[in-house]
Amino acid sequence: MKKWMTLIAASMALASVAVLAAPTTELKVGGTIKARACSFDIGNNGYITYDLIPSSQLKTGQYTALQEKSVDFAINCDAATALAIKVVDNRASSLVGGSEVGTAAGNVNDPHFVLYGLGTQDGKNIGAFRLRVPSVSVDGQPVSVLYGYLDWGSGGSAFYSYRGDIYKNYYTYFVNVGRTWAGKQYVGQMAVTPVLNKRELLPTSSDINLDGSVTFELFYR
Repeated sequence: MKKWMTLIAASMALASVAVLAAPTTELKVGGTIKARACSFDIGNNGYITYDLIPSSQLKTGQYTALQEKSVDFAINCDAATALAIKVVDNRASSLVGGSEVGTAAGNVNDPHFVLYGLGTQDGKNIGAFRLRVPSVSVDGQPVSVLYGYLDWGSGGSAFYSYRGDIYKNYYTYFVNVGRTWAGKQYVGQMAVTPVLNKRELLPTSSDINLDGSVTFELFYR
């Protein structure tokens, strides 16, 4: 009996040794789900500058519009992407608004017209500037620019202006052949028209530096 038990114990020990010595290997499954990414570049390092503006050009009792200037922009994505661009006014508190300013900046009954602040000088608001997109193409295809509320369900790409008012949900759609667009490369121009405040409301005894600034934020569908 004791011998039999010893044999059983020995057999169990051998079995344990055999299990521990069994070769193993591992199969791993890996990969990366890459988030969509787009780069946004604006020509001239994002600056639109104006030459020296004589104070004599300022008008008493009227706003003074400067010549419209434009700069190229390009958005490059790693895959066809429907996107939106939110425009945040970094000088919103300095905005000089009103229908007269809008008219001076070229607004003719445009319900989507948006102005942005030009900064302050000695506590005085300098004025405002209009920002628009006169031309854009998507993957080499010219597209039209229309305005409306963003509807991702339509697959749209958009240019979105945000000032914390009714325009916070407005976008400029890139449209071709009656449908909104998604693409890998967006190329176009941005144009600005500054409007300076009335002469009597500006500190003309010292130099006045225009200081408009907006931030563009990309959103992907």
